[in-house]
Amino acid sequence: MVSTTLDFLDSYPSVIYYPNGDRYAGQVHISSNSTIVPHGYGTMTKANGETYTGYFYEGLRHGQGQSYSPATQRLYSGSYQLDQEDGYATITMPGINGGQRQYAGFMQQNQRHGSGRQWETSVDGQISCFEGVWINDQLCGQGKYIVQGIGYSQCCEGIFVNGQLEGMGAYTDMITGLRYNVLFSRGTVVQWF
Repeated sequence: MVSTTLDFLDSYPSVIYYPNGDRYAGQVHISSNSTIVPHGYGTMTKANGETYTGYFYEGLRHGQGQSYSPATQRLYSGSYQLDQEDGYATITMPGINGGQRQYAGFMQQNQRHGSGRQWETSVDGQISCFEGVWINDQLCGQGKYIVQGIGYSQCCEGIFVNGQLEGMGAYTDMITGLRYNVLFSRGTVVQWF
């Protein structure tokens, strides 16, 4: 049996060099407009240093993969749908206060969307955790905010609106076990009951 060009390309890894300095190494095939595109498993290395290793479909990131941006130090490991971060993933990057931030949960169209948990560790060792349902990259609905450090551990529970606790909720001192009903406004306790 004679092997066609398409069979040959689909069976063997190839390297593609792009005019902008990008480079792809991995499985390829000929697209409907007769160009050779990433298709299957491979690694795309951008001229700016960004990398993606994982599955491609017709030149788009599609399936499980891992991307890294040296500019933001953001590592994404999870699912892609037609070049969008979509599905379950873990994202690790520097925190805003010099520590490290990690999100584990669902994504949709490059945003946190669905159930998930985000931890942040600051340089002084404090750990904060947001847990609940994310909609369009913000906590929305029932959720928790936990803060732990040397000698303290607190949990605030309630309804998140646009990423902040609002209305009636609960505050728990996790060391003593004391629990209070509270009223939140813009993420701050404004009244204790």
